[in-house]
Amino acid sequence: PHPDSAQSARNPTSPRKRGEVEQAAALCSWVSRMNSASGVGRSFWQKLAAAHDAVTAASFFCAAAVLAAIALSFCYEVAARYFFAAPTSWANALVSYLLCAAIFLAVPELTRRRAHIAINLLVDHAPRNVAGMLHTLIRAAGAAACLLATWISGNETLSQINQGITTISAYPIPKWWV
Repeated sequence: PHPDSAQSARNPTSPRKRGEVEQAAALCSWVSRMNSASGVGRSFWQKLAAAHDAVTAASFFCAAAVLAAIALSFCYEVAARYFFAAPTSWANALVSYLLCAAIFLAVPELTRRRAHIAINLLVDHAPRNVAGMLHTLIRAAGAAACLLATWISGNETLSQINQGITTISAYPIPKWWV
């Protein structure tokens, strides 16, 4: 029987854990090679990685604060509507904008923690050399998809800025903000 993801995450000898350990070792080796090759020194790459992790953690904290603001907004809307018969006109628009922000603020930390959904059946059960090639292929395909999405969304954003397109809402804002 194949171990499920929960078992393989707890089992340090599982193919998944071995793969993660190998990836961490490869990353450390790459950083070490970059340090010696660039002559910049170890501290530059460590500082860059630490700054990236700090920005990622701060954005996750901001996402939590945004979710709290969403909850408070809905609570206010419910109280105003049902206790005072005075519904707000801004709560739904605010929540939709904040939800978009919460998603984009939280996803980098979830990705860093590997808390996102991953279908790793092939990689977990492949021989080590094949699993390494699969990881490389998957990362290259992911990078290509991200670059394509960046190019398409960048062009569309410029188009929205140039045309002055706004959202359809009680409180419209420029669409490129979202």
